[in-house]
Amino acid sequence: MMQGDSYYLSIRLKNNAGQPITPLDVEDVEVTIGRRTKSYRDGKILFEDGLWFYPVTQAESFEFRPMKANAQVRVKWNGGVIEGQELTGIRVHESSSKEVL
Repeated sequence: MMQGDSYYLSIRLKNNAGQPITPLDVEDVEVTIGRRTKSYRDGKILFEDGLWFYPVTQAESFEFRPMKANAQVRVKWNGGVIEGQELTGIRVHESSSKEVL
């Protein structure tokens, strides 16, 4: 990702048995990237075809520091148990332009 990009980041979540986590399994999924938190329950994260989608606007991606963005996911399972995990693989490259198009 480059600062200034705007698109949906796709996230594949699996349970301990290696099966995909779907909305039927959880009360909520919360994803934090940088300092920005969005959740499924609030309608800011989408689910489709086995993937969770976290939308990033240009303004939000400009907030990410170059190098590696800190990212975490927390799942609230049906029944109330909550588990968190670090997300890996989100590298941010600095943009020469700082303009929102």
